[in-house]
Amino acid sequence: MLRKILGKFQPLLYKAIKWYYAKPRWIEKRGLKIRLYPTVFHPSFYLSTDIILDYLLNLDINEKSLLELGAGNGLVSLYLAKYKNCKVIATDINPNAIKGLQENSRTNQVNLKVIESDLFDRVPFEQLDYIIVNPPYYAGEISAVDEYAFYAGAQLEYFSKFFSQILPYLKRNTIIYMILSETAPLETIAIHGDKVGVKMKVVDSKKKLGEIFLIYQLHF
Repeated sequence: MLRKILGKFQPLLYKAIKWYYAKPRWIEKRGLKIRLYPTVFHPSFYLSTDIILDYLLNLDINEKSLLELGAGNGLVSLYLAKYKNCKVIATDINPNAIKGLQENSRTNQVNLKVIESDLFDRVPFEQLDYIIVNPPYYAGEISAVDEYAFYAGAQLEYFSKFFSQILPYLKRNTIIYMILSETAPLETIAIHGDKVGVKMKVVDSKKKLGEIFLIYQLHF
C-alpha cells in the first residue's frame, strides 16, 4: 500500500518543489560547498543520493576509476574525487548540471572530467572500475530539461537505451551499481534489461522515511 501511495504522489511532490530551483543556491553538505543552478536537484531532497554514496564508502573504492552517469548536483562524484582520490568522470544531459559540476569541482579543488551527454552518447569508451547510476524511473513524457532527472519516457525508453549502452562495460568486468526506489516499476525495468541480456541483482537495501531503496549490481 505504501509503495502505491509513494508512487502516486512522487510526481506531484516533484512539481510542488520546482519553485526551489528558480534561482541559483549555495548549499553545504558532507564537507563540500555546492552551487545548485536552476533545474538541478538538491542532494538532500531525494534520499537516494546519500544512500548510494554511503554504500560506495563501504567498498574498497580508494583511487579507483569511476563514472557517475547523470551526476546532477555532483555530490557523489565530488565526494569520491576529493576524499577517496577516485578518478571520476561525471556526466549529465542538463547543461545547468554541467555548469554546476565544472564550477563545483573548482570550488572544492577536485579534478573531475565533466561531459555533457545523453547517457553514453558522448562518453568515450574506456576501462572503468565502477559505473554508478541513480536514474529517473517514472513513466512520462519529458517537456523540460529538469524532467530528465525524473521521467524515463512514456515507455521507460531510458532503460532500453541504458541497458544496451552498458553492455560493453559489463563485458570488460566493470562493476555497475544502480539505485532504485521500491516505488519504481521494477519488473518493467528488469524486462528492459532482460531483452539485451542484462540482469539486475539486489546487493543492498535501505529503508528511509518509510520508503525502501534498492541497490542493484548489474550482470551480463
